[in-house]
Amino acid sequence: MPRSRKLTWQAGTAGRNGRWRKKYKGRSYYFSGGRGKTDRVAYENAVRAWEKKKLEVDAATPKRHQADYDAAISEWQYALSWCRKHSDDEMAAIASAKLAKLQAQLASPKPVAISREDKLDGQFDMSVRNPTLQQFLNDIVENFEPLPVSVADVQTGVAELEAGLAERQGPLPLLEPNPDLLWPADPLQIEREIWRDRLRVLHRSGEPREADLQSHIDNFLESKRQLVSAGRADMLKLHLNRFSEWCGGGTSVADLAGRTLAEYHQLLHEQVKSKSLASSTAKDCLASVKTFIRWLWQRDIIPALPRVMDGRTQELQIRSEHSEIVTFTALSALRHFHFSEFPDGVEAGMV
Repeated sequence: MPRSRKLTWQAGTAGRNGRWRKKYKGRSYYFSGGRGKTDRVAYENAVRAWEKKKLEVDAATPKRHQADYDAAISEWQYALSWCRKHSDDEMAAIASAKLAKLQAQLASPKPVAISREDKLDGQFDMSVRNPTLQQFLNDIVENFEPLPVSVADVQTGVAELEAGLAERQGPLPLLEPNPDLLWPADPLQIEREIWRDRLRVLHRSGEPREADLQSHIDNFLESKRQLVSAGRADMLKLHLNRFSEWCGGGTSVADLAGRTLAEYHQLLHEQVKSKSLASSTAKDCLASVKTFIRWLWQRDIIPALPRVMDGRTQELQIRSEHSEIVTFTALSALRHFHFSEFPDGVEAGMV
């Protein structure tokens, strides 16, 4: 089956050459067709020109709630980068899921407003973290009925208290506050402040956005498009975007240590083991990531290659799984057919 094209071919008329067309957001954009529909180089150049034009069009026409999405996605990317660096797998899983959801919503023609539960700050509200417990507490407050107390009972209690104080000799001693007896702080509020502080530190000490992982991946892909086929470039983009989504696009490339690669290798291995990813695809994904990291090293963007990429180590290998070859004997082959499919002379016992 031929590979689907990103652009549509428009044949020329009245002696004019044909061209490639892309319809996007109600407008059509045209690119040179070169020597014709079979001119592969012209097509690849047209695809690159379209991808560049698409970025310009998207930047010039922001979607509804675009600013809110940009802010929320940026926070989750920073959070994911912190989690990968400090091996916080539980929060990393939440960050990955929220990023995927927000990016999918933003890709729709009319993105909906971001809910509180899809923002990083919202993860520290009881109604988001544990809605069942929050509803239970709300029910208690709504159904609370204070015990009836008469005015006479209050007056009697005050009189007894005053009488007791009058019997005491000297002034009442001043009590020092006991921190152990104070009402404990809300743990979710403490967690919220910790994450706010982490984000402030990341924003202050982080590298410029053009130096983060996703930016370097974009630069790498742009350099490779000049050297490899369009199909190979698309595969590299698919593999590296998968890695960026897992690692966090805002991660500094200086943090791509051997531990990061080992954890990503483990993830791919588990996906192969659970049959959610083919072993050949996992091998290709890992090979693309290693090619990208080697590119960073060759351009002095990172000072050294992670040691797990040493050709003598087996740590990052993923073995291919071959399907079992089924062989048949004459008798076993016969058992795969019903005797009624054979001439009448065949005995039923042979099946």
